[in-house]
Amino acid sequence: MTGGSSHIGWFHLLIFATVLSLFFIATLAYSGGCISNPHGTIIEVAPGENFLLHYRLYWDDPTTDGTFGITLFWNNHENRPTENLTYLSTRAYYDNQDNIPILVDLSSAPQGENTLWCLDIGNSLAENGPQPYDTNFNVDIWMRAAGVGNVPHKPGDHLITGGGFKAVHVDEQFIEDIPGTEKPITIRVVSRGVGVSISPSEKSGLPRTTLNYTITITNSGAEDDNYILTVIDNENWAPTLSDYRVVNLQPGENENATLTVTVPEDAAPGLTDSITVTATSQTYPTVRDSASCTAVVSAAPLGVQVSVFPSSKSGEPGKELTYTVTVNNTGGAGDTYSLTALDVEDWGPTISPASLTVAGGGSGTATLSIKVPDNAAEGDSTTITVTATSQADPAISDSATCAAIATEVLPSPPPIPYPVIAGVAIGVGVVVVIILLLKRRMLHSRVKFLTLRPTPFKGSKSPQEAPNPN
Repeated sequence: MTGGSSHIGWFHLLIFATVLSLFFIATLAYSGGCISNPHGTIIEVAPGENFLLHYRLYWDDPTTDGTFGITLFWNNHENRPTENLTYLSTRAYYDNQDNIPILVDLSSAPQGENTLWCLDIGNSLAENGPQPYDTNFNVDIWMRAAGVGNVPHKPGDHLITGGGFKAVHVDEQFIEDIPGTEKPITIRVVSRGVGVSISPSEKSGLPRTTLNYTITITNSGAEDDNYILTVIDNENWAPTLSDYRVVNLQPGENENATLTVTVPEDAAPGLTDSITVTATSQTYPTVRDSASCTAVVSAAPLGVQVSVFPSSKSGEPGKELTYTVTVNNTGGAGDTYSLTALDVEDWGPTISPASLTVAGGGSGTATLSIKVPDNAAEGDSTTITVTATSQADPAISDSATCAAIATEVLPSPPPIPYPVIAGVAIGVGVVVVIILLLKRRMLHSRVKFLTLRPTPFKGSKSPQEAPNPN
């Protein structure tokens, strides 16, 4: 009994001492932890889109070396590229942007029809040296919703876990897992997509010409989406869009906008402006598509039209015939035209001036001359062809024709004999003298009549009745 009681007493004393030691023996110190982490969250991404896992951690004991570690797992379902995620890069850094040396290890292990990927990230005291720093720091892990060959991940949820235990530890005395990091990260791949097309792909115009293109925006995803449109070009011609935003576009639907660009006044012929229109999802900025078109400065069109007036003229042998040649510039730019005149009978036509400079859309005139040969018989004729040729492009020319016809030489009247001329002159002189004499006689008679005519006195009697003053 005594022995038994003694044994029990010693047992109770051991228990008491053990409990008491909890109060007098200091526990191991632990510092460092997690301010924020992505575990337990849902990150929505588009197929093939990059996404960020951001951890914000801390050390709080400047007297002790600190380490951290992050371990992540994900499965490649059925080993299909469309069922995998791609690790891109990691950066660890303090709030002042100074980098923290880290080690990264990416490994995989076949598991039947699945492959398990494991990503280990951390700083190693043995290889990278201690980090005694009392401050916050960050770890950014960039990944992509795509598999081998950059094949976009199909829509659906993909989990990133800690492998059944806490995924993050931060310590300055010994490794300690961070509570809350055992929850999975859900990468929700949503079907987003957009397509852009431009019609036509190329247009040309003269300076000051406005060119229009049709832009078609198509929602190629599986969800409604809104898109922002932007336009840039390489010649700074200031292209514009009729609308810079497409809203509430349902899957499979499309909407049009108009792209407008004006060819500058001083643009040189042949200059090309490349214009790019981009549609970007407002929900997922990495979901975007672009299309391009070109605007080309066309050379001013060349053209000429020639006419001759009149179309036919006639004259006696030795006579010079003239025609008016009109040259119309039917192109859009000024041009100089060389003028030539040829006929079928070698009568030797000439044209003056031999060239004309005519503004675009304007006209000019020249004179065509041809002499009827001295030995030409009545009815002889020739056809004259006048041609105007562009000096800017000799392939641009036009012609017109006219006719020159010889007529009968009319006989000259016989000369009038001198006696006849003298007789006619004398006769004309006699007639003139007679006319002058008649005019003079008539004038003299009128004067005499006026002189002999009595002048009556008002209220007087005839002269024989006048009283004798004596």
